[in-house]
Amino acid sequence: MTMEASITPQRIQDYVEAKDFIAYALPKITYREREILRLYFGIGPEGPMTYSAIGRTFGISRNRVRQIAYRGLYHLRQIAKREAHPRMPGPAEKNL
Repeated sequence: MTMEASITPQRIQDYVEAKDFIAYALPKITYREREILRLYFGIGPEGPMTYSAIGRTFGISRNRVRQIAYRGLYHLRQIAKREAHPRMPGPAEKNL
């Protein structure tokens, strides 16, 4: 399947809704959660970073970065549920 064939109106709508939700919800979580998620997923001018690289930036362990990232994702899911935004995929649903 070519890239053009995989772009559907539904996929475009899903992308726009997800982008709008992220722009809305990121300011509602803590600075540290927001920055770690932004760096890990490559939101902004930097490309995606590993937990180890983020840990060096913040002066914390890779495992602590992972814990903060998971907590930030949990908080984003709670915001989505509480404020009736489109459901964010859970870990098992990422590859569907």
